[in-house]
Amino acid sequence: IKLSYSRRVNRPRFWYLNPFFTFSDSRNYFGGNPNLNPEYTDATEIGHIKYWDNASLSSAIFYRYTTGVIERITLPGDIEGTTITKPENLSTRNDYGLEFVFSYTPIKWLKLNGDFNFFRSITEGQYLERNYDSDTYTWTSRLTSRFTILKSTDIQLRANYRAPRNTTQGKRKAMYMLDLGASRDIFKNKGTLTLSIRDV
Repeated sequence: IKLSYSRRVNRPRFWYLNPFFTFSDSRNYFGGNPNLNPEYTDATEIGHIKYWDNASLSSAIFYRYTTGVIERITLPGDIEGTTITKPENLSTRNDYGLEFVFSYTPIKWLKLNGDFNFFRSITEGQYLERNYDSDTYTWTSRLTSRFTILKSTDIQLRANYRAPRNTTQGKRKAMYMLDLGASRDIFKNKGTLTLSIRDV
């Protein structure tokens, strides 16, 4: 059983700070914000882990309080019919949730692991005298399976799912993807050759 507290910093990515505009098409522009500040999160967690001979299961209840939340804000552009999206620091976000992580090796050549995360996220903030508040319940999950074939070749499948969630400017649809990978030890185990395909 464990109890933990951490203070985390999430610094903006460099393209979030780049002030020059890029565009995905003639109507939608994205620009960075050189005045962006980092997010700071206070994270508290109570959890447990249980081991068996060929499996383990951990669970946790967590609470995270974040200040300076970075959100991509989309506003009408100067030209009619266009939009400009820029990252801005909003006020705060409170996240409460449950998380489960497991690993299981039913037979020698097959390993399974995955996680499930259910949480509530409450964001509060203002930009240009407009409220950007949201309150959402959502969940994510991941399952990875690794098969060992022959003696030094592994094949891995990874499935990810992110449920729909409300955002500060609308709703984000569900997203799911499947990745495939293979690796083989070469040169008498002195090297590894890897092939991966994302979002099959």
